[in-house]
Amino acid sequence: MKKKIHIEDKKCVLCGKCAAVCNVNAITREGKRMIYDEEKCISCGRCVEGCGFLAISYC
Repeated sequence: MKKKIHIEDKKCVLCGKCAAVCNVNAITREGKRMIYDEEKCISCGRCVEGCGFLAISYC
């Protein structure tokens, strides 16, 4: 079963590191939010590990 991630908007500072490390472009910035595309995600965990603000976690 594929793991899903959650981006906590209150912790996210919109630095874009999560999007930069995502090899499948499953995270993009839209306005003042980072948006996660579950269909593109391959559950590699690079975004979770790359977020220095602990704004991304598995749910």
